[in-house]
Amino acid sequence: SCRRARDPSRPRDAADMNQEEEKDPAAGLEAALRLISQAFCPSPQDEAVRKQVVAAVRRAMLELNLPGVDVLLYGSTVSGFYKATSDLDLALVATLDATRMSQRELADIEREGHRVTEYMPLSFLNKNEKGKILRKAAQLLRKHGVPKGYSMQYILHARVPIITFQDSWHGIECDLCIGDMSTPFKACVLRQVAKVNTRFGDLFRLVKAWAKAHGLNSGADSTFNSWCLSLMVVFYMQTRSAGAMLPPMVNLFYAEPPPPTAPRLLDKDSCVDLAEAFAVLEKRVIGAAADYGDVGADVPLSELLVDFLGTTWRHLGLCLKEPERRLCA
Repeated sequence: SCRRARDPSRPRDAADMNQEEEKDPAAGLEAALRLISQAFCPSPQDEAVRKQVVAAVRRAMLELNLPGVDVLLYGSTVSGFYKATSDLDLALVATLDATRMSQRELADIEREGHRVTEYMPLSFLNKNEKGKILRKAAQLLRKHGVPKGYSMQYILHARVPIITFQDSWHGIECDLCIGDMSTPFKACVLRQVAKVNTRFGDLFRLVKAWAKAHGLNSGADSTFNSWCLSLMVVFYMQTRSAGAMLPPMVNLFYAEPPPPTAPRLLDKDSCVDLAEAFAVLEKRVIGAAADYGDVGADVPLSELLVDFLGTTWRHLGLCLKEPERRLCA
């Protein structure tokens, strides 16, 4: 039978993969893995849809009438590692006038090691007070018709209280928590790391797809959340036996490693300005890309994935035997 000639401008599909697999099984596997990786890449339409939902949530939150109120994106939407069906992670940020807060609320804040100032971030509140704010937020979202039907759920006794809902236009699962200006920082860092070596994005998407397929990508179920999986991929690429594909993370932020006792960037005791830290990161990523950008470019994705799984399995086994062992990116 005659085979249809492939138009170079036409996207690859399953038929193309089948033809490649018949000619070369290894090439067919590589094509399949590329398609899986591409499936976790957002389209311009996905981005536009999310912007619409965020804008609607922001309009509703303005009615809280709190100083500096805003809704920030964080998680996979910021890092770029999401697809159309991925959750939309949102953080409500604002401040409270300390003169209108009770002495008990202020005492709770001081007890947590925060300094009382004229305006206090919502993130300084205790879990109970955050829950009250989120309930008000839920009422406003309903008033503006943002949640779909009865999709609103309250998860206020979790370590990080959240409300979840599906938006009424596209059915995207949304999570809203109380955050601060540092909430998107980790996702922003991940987006920059992906610029150092594009193989990071390819491998991370495959690892995430593999973990989801095996029921291993759910922090709520005590398995690996996506941030944990990303750090595993970073660690593997830094310590790969055939040659490091990423630099140590400390090299992207500091000229010299800080003392082991120094607070970490996101610790409440840290005096580092995160905006300045991110500016340093952006500059250092350019140099790191020149050193590491081509490393592993010719290695098949199948080889990287198999090596990652085997290497990570051995490291996790060692951690179970030696709980004090730490894997550090």
